Amino acid sequence: MVWPDESYKTEIVYDLRGHAPLARPRLRSGHGSLPEPLVLARLVFAKQDVFWATWVAAFATRQDPPRRLNVGPSLFASGQAESSLDRTITLKRL
Repeated sequence: MVWPDESYKTEIVYDLRGHAPLARPRLRSGHGSLPEPLVLARLVFAKQDVFWATWVAAFATRQDPPRRLNVGPSLFASGQAESSLDRTITLKRL
């Protein structure tokens, strides 16, 4: 759900479960023009291919946050992921 302004009177929803490449906006309440459709691959991590070698390489450098794995919003914020000496990854709950 998206609220395009601070009044929260207009609600726009996107169905992220679709199989089409784009998620089309639907006005749930309020009024106004609809924004452009969104590219699902940029929003839904499951719709992106991440190869195991890429995953391992991202965490091998022990950068904080780890190297980006996807094309949409980052999966990790700074300080959210820690690599321990045995190379396991622990995600911190914010």
